[in-house]
Amino acid sequence: MSIKLKGFRRPISISFSKTGDLYCLCDGLFKSLKIFKNNKIIKSILISDLGLTSAQTIVINNKSQLIILDSSNQSLNWFTLDLIFLFKIKIPGTNYGALYFDSKNLFLSVNDIFKVFRIDDNLSILEFYDFSNLENCLSVDSILFKNQKLYLLDSKSSNLHVVSIKDNLHKQYLNFGRDGKSFVRNPTSINYINKKFYINDNKNYLIQWFDSKLNFIDQIGGKGTDLGKFDLPIFSLVFDNNLIICDKNNDRVLSLDINNKKPFTLVESQFYPGELRRPSGLATDDKGNIYVSDRSNNVIQVFDSNLKFIKILNYSNQPFDRPASLAIIDDKLAVIQRKRKGACINLFKINFDNYSLDYDKKFKFKYKLNDPQDMCSTIYKSFLIADTLNRSILEVNLKGEIINKVDMSKISGNARILVKSVYCREDGHIFTADFEKCIIYQFDRFLNLICKIDLSKKLNHIKVIRSIYANKKFILIGVRGINQLLKINFEGKILKKINNFNWNHPVKIINDKNGKVIIADKENDRVVKI
Repeated sequence: MSIKLKGFRRPISISFSKTGDLYCLCDGLFKSLKIFKNNKIIKSILISDLGLTSAQTIVINNKSQLIILDSSNQSLNWFTLDLIFLFKIKIPGTNYGALYFDSKNLFLSVNDIFKVFRIDDNLSILEFYDFSNLENCLSVDSILFKNQKLYLLDSKSSNLHVVSIKDNLHKQYLNFGRDGKSFVRNPTSINYINKKFYINDNKNYLIQWFDSKLNFIDQIGGKGTDLGKFDLPIFSLVFDNNLIICDKNNDRVLSLDINNKKPFTLVESQFYPGELRRPSGLATDDKGNIYVSDRSNNVIQVFDSNLKFIKILNYSNQPFDRPASLAIIDDKLAVIQRKRKGACINLFKINFDNYSLDYDKKFKFKYKLNDPQDMCSTIYKSFLIADTLNRSILEVNLKGEIINKVDMSKISGNARILVKSVYCREDGHIFTADFEKCIIYQFDRFLNLICKIDLSKKLNHIKVIRSIYANKKFILIGVRGINQLLKINFEGKILKKINNFNWNHPVKIINDKNGKVIIADKENDRVVKI
C-alpha cells in the first residue's frame, strides 16, 4: 500500500537506513527532506532548516550517518539519522555529479575538474581517478565500483565508461539515441543486482537492464503516469533486492521487482483542491477570476483576482487529461489536452453561477494537431493556437474552423522551429517565439509579419524562450537560465531582470483587466501576480 502525501513533489535522491526507513530528498521551490517509517511519514524538514543552502543528493553510510551534498556551499554534511548535525568538510570544485557509498567507500565525482574522489574514515579527500583523458566523458552523474572496476555513467554525452583500476584499461558502452535498447538520452543512475546492470535512461523515460558484460537484455517504461511508465526516472538504488526509483516528474517513488519486472508505488502525491502541480496555462474571465490548467493534477482550477481558490471546474465528473493550456471568450472555455494518444482541443460553456462546465464540442480540423502547447484568445473573439510540432500558429473561431494560419518554418527559415508560445496584445498584434533560437516574431491581426527581434546574439546567456507577453511599452519573456523572467524593449535590450521570485520555468504570462501581470511558474507549482 502506497503512502499518499500532500505536497510530495519531485523526489530526486533516496537512501535507506539499516532498518528500512526511507529518506527522500525532494526538489522544488522549498527543497525538503522527508523520512518514512512503516508506511508512514515521520518527519519532513526544509533543507534550509538543516542549515544548508542547497541539497543535491543524499546517502547513508555504514555508520548510520546521513550525508548531504550541499553544492552551493561546496560541502559534504554529516547528520545522525535523527537529523542532528555532526560535521562537514569542504570539497574541491563547483560542479558535482555522483555521491556514492559502496558499503566501504564514499565516492564523489567533480565534473568541472574531471575527477573522482574517495573520502576515507578520517575525512581525507583522496583523488581516486582522473577522467579528463577519457574521450567523451563530460559529466559523471552516477558511479559504481565493483570488482576493481569503476563504472562512470556520463549523463551529458550519454556514455558508460568502465575503467579497470588495476591496469587502467578502458571500455565505452551505450550510445545517444531514442527508444532505448542500449541507446540512451541523459542516463542518470546505474545499479547492479543479481549479475545485471540497471540504468535509468532519464529522458527516454526508461529503465534498461544489461547482463554482466553489458549486453542489452530488456527495458521498461516510456513516458506516462501509469505504473510501468515514467516521467524523468532520475535516480534509483537497490534495496531488499528491488530497484527503488525516483520518478521525479510523476512525483512518486516506485519499487521495481526485478524478478517479475512489476513496479508498485511506495510514495506518491495526494491531490488537494487549490494546490497546483505544474500549472501550464492561464486565462481570465470578465470578473477577473483566474483559470489555471493544472497539468499534473489533470484539472482546471479557478481562483479569484487575489489568487484565493474558488473551485475546480468539472464536466460530468470527468478529469482533464494533461490540460496544457486554455483560453476564454465570454462564457466559452477552450482547453488543449495533450493526451498520450494525441492532442485535442475541446470547447465548454462556463456556468458562472456554480462554476461548472457543459461540454460544447471538440474542434475537428482537417489536419492533425501535433503537440500544441499554448493558446490564447483575441479581441476578435477567436483563439490562437501554438501548434508546436506542426510549426504553425493557427487562428480558430468559436465554431472550431481554422480562419487563418502562419507556417513558422517558412517565416523563420528554420525547418525545425519549435513554437511553444503565443500571445495577443490588446491591439490585436500577435507575438510568438522560436523556442531554441530565441527569436521573437511580431505579427499584425491577420498574421502578417511585422518584425522580428533576434535575441540569440544580443542576449547570448538565454537558453530558450518558453513564454511571451507584450504590451505597447515592453515585452516579458520567460526563459531558462539564471534570470528566468526578463523585461525587454522592442529592440531586444534588457530593461529589468525580474529575479526576486526564484522562478523555475515561467511557462505562461498574461495580464488581468487591471493590467497586473500573472505568471504560471510551472516547476514551482504556483501562480504569481506581479
